[in-house]
Amino acid sequence: MDDLRDTFARFRGLCRSLFCSVVLAAAAFSLLVATLDTPAVLAGELDVRYGIRVEPTRYPQGDPRPAIRSVIRASRGGDIAYMLAHLISPEQVDVKLQGDRAAFDRMVAAGEKGKVDAFVGAMERLLDDGTWVIRKDYARATLHGIRELTREQIDGRWFMHNTPMTTTAQRSPDERPSR
Repeated sequence: MDDLRDTFARFRGLCRSLFCSVVLAAAAFSLLVATLDTPAVLAGELDVRYGIRVEPTRYPQGDPRPAIRSVIRASRGGDIAYMLAHLISPEQVDVKLQGDRAAFDRMVAAGEKGKVDAFVGAMERLLDDGTWVIRKDYARATLHGIRELTREQIDGRWFMHNTPMTTTAQRSPDERPSR
């Protein structure tokens, strides 16, 4: 009977340690997966801008078209702060705001519903009907009656330009039209 109790006690101890090992392995695996899903830019200077952390799962920016869908989603959801901090060209935003958080807050507050609706409509038309030219780190979409939309890739993320880039440097022979 004592042998049975000892065997049971060892078995219970083994189960506890096995359970702990499984839990620790699952936690380590989850951490690894989260790290692999996170873009490399999170380690850089673009991970937090104007106090707002990048959300690559909610607002993907890995390709030009999904990045436009992210702009549309942020606009429709009233997340103008996120759009300015992470979806619009950091260079253009920073030049305009000069790192001034109060100016950032004023710009966010200025995002009027009527302007946002018109902007979203134009972005949806460009996405659906525009002619796209995409190359390694630059993309543009054109559609008659809508201003040209340009995008730039920085550290694996695509950002929309508030003011379209129009220099010939962005229009090299390796551009490939797509629809």
